[in-house]
Amino acid sequence: MLKSVRQFIRQSNRLGENFWTGASDVGLFLSVKPPSYAEIARRFLAGAGSQEIRSDVGNRIDACADALRGTRYLRRWSPAIAIQTTRTATQLRMVQRASPDRVRVILSNLPVDVAEFNAAASGRPRLTLDRLKRLDQALRSAQKASLAARRKQYASIVLFPELSVPRRWMRNLARHAVERNLSIVAGIEYKKTSNGLVNQAMGVFPDPWENAAIVLWTKRHPAHEEEKALRDLPVPQHFLSDDEQMRRLIVESAHCRMSVLICSELFEAAPLSEVSGHVELLLVPCWNRDTPSFDHLAHATASLLVHAFVCVANNAEASDSRIVAPIKEPRREREWCRLIHREENQIVWGDLPVAELRRVHEGIEPVDSGLPPEVRREYRPLPPGWKPSR
Repeated sequence: MLKSVRQFIRQSNRLGENFWTGASDVGLFLSVKPPSYAEIARRFLAGAGSQEIRSDVGNRIDACADALRGTRYLRRWSPAIAIQTTRTATQLRMVQRASPDRVRVILSNLPVDVAEFNAAASGRPRLTLDRLKRLDQALRSAQKASLAARRKQYASIVLFPELSVPRRWMRNLARHAVERNLSIVAGIEYKKTSNGLVNQAMGVFPDPWENAAIVLWTKRHPAHEEEKALRDLPVPQHFLSDDEQMRRLIVESAHCRMSVLICSELFEAAPLSEVSGHVELLLVPCWNRDTPSFDHLAHATASLLVHAFVCVANNAEASDSRIVAPIKEPRREREWCRLIHREENQIVWGDLPVAELRRVHEGIEPVDSGLPPEVRREYRPLPPGWKPSR
């Protein structure tokens, strides 16, 4: 058991966290308030998109939780979290109940101003009461929408914009998500390293038993405007371009199969090819002023490249958050929902038929195939050469 406790301490040290600094393995083993399952999983899954992730990580998380919390996860028929890897992708699966037919995706139009961007990039994040109130308002609105979805037996997930949540609030946000059983994907402010700035999004995926997978997606290349903005700071900064050999992270939870591309990654051919055939839901946290380009690109991605629901959450500076669907008819459903409300803290959501789209991907005749053509939903053809993952 102490071996598993030492693994937890090593993982904390690798992440540069000082929360458990000075704790001995025996002291942590005997702690009256040990780390939660979600906190344990977050440390072991921090490198889920890297080549270093091991396929037995689910068993290692369960063994560590058993050692620290006195539970019996290892006696279950399978680990709570399972990992499969291919040459280009890491697929993370969570033990789940039957997936719902629809998933409510809630897009937050959270206001974040340029001064907060500059402060985070310079290593002095603004952790103000006003900013905390904005995040609290967005979370309360999202929670109401999520509870309404739960009454319909839909799963739900909240998407926040790029660089919208201070990194020092990550643990509190994750704890809030687990306590409220609310899945969240949020753009996290820059992490400053000796080699440059890292831009990431955090995903929190709780299950009904207060476990959770907490993972990170890393933006591999900066947008041109982002790179220029960092270079023009009083103390110029540079973006840490990540290892090209990293695998793209795919998460399969109670919602569906999903992945995250951060803002300008939607323009890159390699990330799009890596998620194509693997997902029904593509989440895109953004900080983007060029909304017309994203308009065309989101439709092209949904219909012609990835064949998935593309969900874009932009911050309130330019707004224009939307969900685009790979639907041919009726045409009104191609733009599933859209919010343009600049400088306002608002949300918009859509209830997406992800199970129906998955049946289309698997070549199964849709449930509504017997309905009259005028009320039947017809999806766009799969892209040439498109192959579903197995």
